[in-house]
Amino acid sequence: QKRKEYRNKVLLLNDILTNTLDDGTRVRLAHLKRPQAKCAALVDDFEKKSFAVGMFKRRELLNVEFDPENELIRDYIHRVEAIRQELTLMHEEVSDREVITALLTGLGDTYESMV
Repeated sequence: QKRKEYRNKVLLLNDILTNTLDDGTRVRLAHLKRPQAKCAALVDDFEKKSFAVGMFKRRELLNVEFDPENELIRDYIHRVEAIRQELTLMHEEVSDREVITALLTGLGDTYESMV
């Protein structure tokens, strides 16, 4: 009886995976027989994507620029803080020094005498 319940859960998992994953991930998982192996492959895939997104966000923080024509300085600061919060939610530490550096370097030539 327990074996049958387990088998039904495995079939349900396979059905969910088949219907919700992109083709590339589905193909990679198709050859794996054990649910534990499928789970490990999904976790590995997720961690790689998370790392890539974290790197993209960190690059966004380093390249942020103030647009004096279209935004207030307050909005610029909020935009930088929003990027910091996104990184923090991804468990990426962002120091105050990094935020200040991003803010000051993103101000551009207009504020160079202040920096």
